Amino acid sequence: MKVTASMLALGVASASADQAALLSKIKAQLTMGGATNCHYKCANMWQINNLWDNANGNVFVNGMIPGSISVLNEYIGCVAGCDSCKGGANENCMADCKDTNWFAKTWWYNPHSGGFAFVDCGADLAKQQSDCLANVPLTDTGGRAQLSTTYTDATQACFNSPTFGIIAIQNKCIIDRNTFQDGQCRADATCRTYTKTTQECDPVPIEEKYTADMCGSGVMKNIIEPDKACQVGCITNLCQEGAHCTGKGLWSAQTDNKDCQMITPQAKGEKYTIIPAIFENPESDASGCCSQSRVCCSYKQAWVIGGSVQQRQSVCNVANNKQNCGDPETARAGFNIDAFGKDISKGAYPGDGCNELWKTAGFCEGEGFEPCPDCLQY
Repeated sequence: MKVTASMLALGVASASADQAALLSKIKAQLTMGGATNCHYKCANMWQINNLWDNANGNVFVNGMIPGSISVLNEYIGCVAGCDSCKGGANENCMADCKDTNWFAKTWWYNPHSGGFAFVDCGADLAKQQSDCLANVPLTDTGGRAQLSTTYTDATQACFNSPTFGIIAIQNKCIIDRNTFQDGQCRADATCRTYTKTTQECDPVPIEEKYTADMCGSGVMKNIIEPDKACQVGCITNLCQEGAHCTGKGLWSAQTDNKDCQMITPQAKGEKYTIIPAIFENPESDASGCCSQSRVCCSYKQAWVIGGSVQQRQSVCNVANNKQNCGDPETARAGFNIDAFGKDISKGAYPGDGCNELWKTAGFCEGEGFEPCPDCLQY
C-alpha cells in the first residue's frame, strides 16, 4: 500500500492535534491549584524533621538551636518553591526562585508542630538592597569566569549597607543588635513557651504558633543552594491535587489522564525519613506496625491543618492495614487495633492508637524500637 504525502500530513496533523489536546488538558489541570502536602515532601526530601527534632523531643540536635539556619536551608528554599508554585498556578515559579534575594528572607519554624512561615517585615529594605545590586555595572571576567574585585566590592557594599544591608534587615525583623529590641518576627511571636509538653500560646491556630527563639533570618547555601531547593519545591508541587495527583491511581488514558500517584521521597541512613526501624527489626511481627505507624504518628500537626489531611490519612492507612498494625499476629503480640476503631489516628492528635503504641515502655519500645516523642499525645 502506497503512503501518500497527504496521508502522512494527515497523520502528523492528527498526532499534533492529540498532543495539543493533551498538553491543554495538563495545563488546565495544573492551573487549578489546591496543592496539599508539599511541605511534608520537602521535609522528607531534606530530612529536616529528623535532623531538627529527633532525640528525646529535644530541639538541640547536633548543636542546633531554634532559629538556626544550618539545617533548615534546603527545607526553607523548597517550601518557598511550594508556596510560589501554588499547585501549578504560577508558571514562573522557577524564575522566581532565581530572582529571590535569599539573604533578605526572614522566617520562623516550629520544630514541634511543623509550623513554618516567612515574615514579610523587611520588604522595603530588601527592595532597596535589590535595586542597589541591580545598579552595579557588570565587568569583564577576563574569560576565566572570575568576577572582578571592582564588581564584588560593589555588591558586598550593598549587602553591608547600614541602611538596607543584611544586618539592617535582621535588626528590623529579628533583634536590633544595638538596642537589643525585638524585631517584628520576635515581637509577633504567638507563644511564650512551646515544647513537647508545655505550650503557653495566644488563641491562634496551631500552624501560627511559635516562640521568639524560633525566628531566623537569611537562607544560605548548605549542600544545595536555596534557589535550587526552591526549584525542587516548584517541581514537587506541580504533581499534587491541582493536577489531580491524589495517589488514587496511575496517570493514563484509562483514567482520563488524572488521579496520578503522588511521589514522596524516601531515604534510609543515619537520618532516616520514612521507613526506619523495619530494617533493624526484620524478624519481629510488629516491625511493620511500628515502623509504618511512626510515619503516621510523627506527621506534624501543622502540615495536616495546612491542608494535607489526605496525605496524612494515606500514610496512616498503610499503618492500619492487615500487613501492619491490623495483622492478627500484631494483636497476639499485644496491640489490638480493633480497640481503636481500626485506625490508630483516631482521637486526640496524633491518635489514641499512636499514643498506645509509642508510650514509654509501651508496645513499640518493647519490640526494640527507639522512642518516638513526636508520636505521643500532649
